[in-house]
Formats: sequence, C-alpha cells, structure tokens
Amino acid sequence: AQADIDPQKTTLLASSLRYFDANTDYSWDRAIYDYVWGDKQRGLEALGHVLHLIQDSAVPDHTRNDPHPPVFELGSPYEGWAQKFNDQNLNIAVELREQKKAPLLLPALDQYFESMATYSNNNFFSKDRIISGQYANPVINFRIKKRLSDNVMHEFGIHKENYLLVKIDNEFDFENKIFKDSFTLEDKDNLIMTDYWERLSKQAVLHGAGVIKLFFD
Repeated sequence: AQADIDPQKTTLLASSLRYFDANTDYSWDRAIYDYVWGDKQRGLEALGHVLHLIQDSAVPDHTRNDPHPPVFELGSPYEGWAQKFNDQNLNIAVELREQKKAPLLLPALDQYFESMATYSNNNFFSKDRIISGQYANPVINFRIKKRLSDNVMHEFGIHKENYLLVKIDNEFDFENKIFKDSFTLEDKDNLIMTDYWERLSKQAVLHGAGVIKLFFD
C-alpha cells in the first residue's frame, strides 16, 4: 500500500494545509499560535484545556492508575467530596497570597505535568491504591488516634509531613482467624479529605499559575 503513495502529491497536500487547522486541536502549541497570530480568545480557551489537565494531575486517582467511574461505590472519594467547591466558596489564591507562596516556575510544560503528577502520586492515596504494591509511596510514617464526632476513637495513618493519610480499621479475617488492618480514605468528619484538599488544591493553583506565566512569556 505504501508503494501507491505519491510523495509529490503528499508534499503538495501538506503545503496547502494551514498550521493547526483542526477545530478539535486544543494543544499547547496551537494555543500559543492562536494567541500570537490573532485568535486570542481561542488561544485562551486552549490554555484553559491545558490548565484543566494540570488540575486533573492533582487528583491521586488520575496519577495512580485507579479507574473511578462515578457510579455506585466506584467513584473517587476525593473528587466526590471536592465537588462542593466552586467560584463562590474558593479562596485558595487569597490563602496563598497571605502565605507568600509564589507560583512554581519551570522552563517547559512537560515539567509542570511531571511535577504535579509526581506530587499527587507520591504523597496521597486513591481509593483502590492504598498500600499498593504498584507504588512505593506514600508510606505511613506513624499512627495516631483521634476522637471523631461519633465520640469514638479512630486510628489514622500519618504522612511524614504530619497530615492524615488514611483511616485504619481493625477487622477480623475469618479465613485466617486473625485481626488485620483495613484502610479507607473516608472518615465521618472528612478529616482526610480536608487534609488532601488543603495540599493538592494549592499545588494545582501554584502549578497552574506557573503554566499561565510560561504561556504569556
């Protein structure tokens, strides 16, 4: 089949096409091209697509190979809990400014994705990738007990940076006739999700702000 291809016709066809002609192309290069050469609105829309992907990289399910369709009990506890935030109740930028946190500055877009995904993957669990042989990190540095609103003491695994990483229950294994640990990201007071959000959302903003600067630079 390749022998039937006329190289001259292929070259002529390629030379007759405009760069970035596809309506579905929202790539980084297309965003810059559009913004510089006249279609600024579309360029910014494409930048928004890139920022969405950066934010997706801040969700541990996305970086730990953990499918999480939002049906029955298969969804992501973190995504489900974070849905309550919107432009009416978000104040992340204000908090970062008060904390004097600066955007992350990197020389290339792929480094932003690598940095955000690595942070999400290495420091947080997803629902079905807790203490997984697939990933070496994160690890439980130590354990504490906290009394929740049900007036019961519950055990939590703590990250080395001193935030709640996972809730630990002690269940009886009837097959082996022993008690063993079981792990979950959900607790009655959403303490784990709050600790996750406090860190992941801010990193998403700091990475995203850096991407915006890189775009305009």
